[in-house]
Amino acid sequence: MRPCLKVWTHYFSAFSLEEMGKELNYNKNYLCALFSKSVGISIIDYVNFLRMRKAIGSFLYFSYDVATTAEGLGFSSTDYFGRIFKRFVGVTPRDFYRAVSAFD
Repeated sequence: MRPCLKVWTHYFSAFSLEEMGKELNYNKNYLCALFSKSVGISIIDYVNFLRMRKAIGSFLYFSYDVATTAEGLGFSSTDYFGRIFKRFVGVTPRDFYRAVSAFD
């Protein structure tokens, strides 16, 4: 299985570069370099980008709260989820959730 496809099918679960490398028979460092060269961003940034797209959908379409969304996307900490969300979206997940909830 190609690395991009592997990431795409497992972005919502807890993520380990070591485990992914073992499944694909690549060294973790080689896998990261290959992915970055092929896609243009790191594996972690790619996975987090996919997760943030799903998080926005969870807030908009399902009205899931922040903790439920973070857990469902494989984040072990809502604080870490919040930092990543703000980096990609520009606002905290709580502020985003409040803003979209105001339209209900």
